[in-house]
Amino acid sequence: MPMKEIPKDRWEDYFNEFTNRFLKDENPEFTRIEVLTAETGLQVETEAKRLLGIVYDPKEDAIELHFPELTHRVFNPKVVVADERPDGFIQSLKVLVERFDFRMGKGREEVITLAQTAGYGQERQQTA
Repeated sequence: MPMKEIPKDRWEDYFNEFTNRFLKDENPEFTRIEVLTAETGLQVETEAKRLLGIVYDPKEDAIELHFPELTHRVFNPKVVVADERPDGFIQSLKVLVERFDFRMGKGREEVITLAQTAGYGQERQQTA
């Protein structure tokens, strides 16, 4: 399926529905988070971590990814674009925090990639 932008007024429901449908079962989903900034380039922040849930907190204006040992927060997101499978599973999210202007050294986006197989996480952990 093509990438689709998720309207901000749907983020809370969208992530709650995804979490309840796909992350509350016995099959672990593993996540990779890449952060791209104009200052530091592409950095892998998290890899092969089991994802427990995704929520949008409108009071904090933050998207939160919950893992067993930590919570990753993306504050002040501007745009969320999702790549979904036909069954609705999010394969990747692109979160734009600040529009890029490389001349001014500004810009930040986060790419969150999800895998719905236990083998992904186990394979990555063994090679890391």
